[in-house]
Amino acid sequence: MARGLGDEDLKIAFLFAIPYLLFFLSFRVFASRFLYAMAASTVAMAALSLKLFPTIKNFYRFSAKNVVMSLPFAGLAYLLFYLGWIGTVYLGLSRGVYFIYDVVPREPFSLLALTLIGLSEEPYWRGFVQRVFVEKRLKLEWPFAALFYGIVHLVTGDLVLPLAAFVFGIVMSWAAERYGLVTSSVAHVVWLYVILYVIPVIRLPLP
Repeated sequence: MARGLGDEDLKIAFLFAIPYLLFFLSFRVFASRFLYAMAASTVAMAALSLKLFPTIKNFYRFSAKNVVMSLPFAGLAYLLFYLGWIGTVYLGLSRGVYFIYDVVPREPFSLLALTLIGLSEEPYWRGFVQRVFVEKRLKLEWPFAALFYGIVHLVTGDLVLPLAAFVFGIVMSWAAERYGLVTSSVAHVVWLYVILYVIPVIRLPLP
């Protein structure tokens, strides 16, 4: 006789479905206020993950080393994003990249919203999806977590963003696997600041 769904199965199914709705709302319904909609969505995802699976907190390893190690991962993510940007320009597929720059405003609360997004995505994608779902439940290796991170971006309706998210997810998953969620969280925030405000790739020269 087949075993019915247990409480943990239902919690996993619920959490796994949440970003498809929230990302759709953020990217498609509330696109004009994308940054703030995304901040609210990711904070909700993080809160639910930590509430339903409190063991995710164990993957935060607080140390100066883990903070410092976030910088090479942020740098790698930036380099890969820039290389991807070059490819999209020459292939005529850069619409999705311009969309991100167009919908991120330069307002007083923008930096706060970016911080919330970077800090909140990690407990969900690298904590819940990677540790709880992919590694513990599916018994798969950590890179598969990036696949789910890429797939959810299909709701954007863009061809490039899912691939870009997959590549970025690989880097963040590697950081989380090697050093924990502190490293991936700080790397995520630093990458967002640099890619959007400090050195936007769309302002760099093309080879």
